[in-house]
Amino acid sequence: MAEDGEKPKPQKGALFYAGLSAFIGGLFLLISFASPYWLQSYQIAYLDFKNMGLWEFCFQNFRYPFNQFDHKFNGCHYVFSDEYRILREWILPAWLQVVQAFVSLAFLTSFCGQITVTLLLVRWPLALWRRFRYEMTLTALALTALTVLGLFMGVAVFGGKCWDREWLMYPNYNYVSWSFYFAIIALGLHVVASLLLALEVYALNQNQAQSDNILMHMQPAESHHGSAYI
Repeated sequence: MAEDGEKPKPQKGALFYAGLSAFIGGLFLLISFASPYWLQSYQIAYLDFKNMGLWEFCFQNFRYPFNQFDHKFNGCHYVFSDEYRILREWILPAWLQVVQAFVSLAFLTSFCGQITVTLLLVRWPLALWRRFRYEMTLTALALTALTVLGLFMGVAVFGGKCWDREWLMYPNYNYVSWSFYFAIIALGLHVVASLLLALEVYALNQNQAQSDNILMHMQPAESHHGSAYI
């Protein structure tokens, strides 16, 4: 047993593997969040639209039919760039903004949850860990569960609307690409992390109940023992 003031040695368990799963899932989420390959057109179709991500669209010799000027859009640009100012309402429909919001929420909660799990694993600061271990684990579980919810909603909305004929032209020649699948992998890994964190919370709750039960049985004996000296 660790002496008073001595930092206890961390042991591998549900918390460790939850942190590992969340970390790997966070890497997949980061790549998916930043890469422009959520939707892609088949090369054999020779479309003006090439590929897109949450924050970037790529075109080749694309003419926007509602633009009064004969301007060709080429290359990849940020969706809020000046180049796409004329196209912004078209390339960013309401449902895609919802996807951006959900995945951004998942991105923030994922890494906040990873920081919380890391603090629990290294047990720093020690005084905070000893006093609020259960609450910190519960917070990590809540953050990871929010990540799962955000990713699920983002993936579900995008998968259901990306072939909408009112959005990109010729949707039958487009397919969901690897960035979208990375988001699904990130979702699965965060589900695993959530389940492991739930097991950790349950174990801590059971340990606390056992400790309270032991203390409750010890107190009458201590009172009786103390009364013998009165």
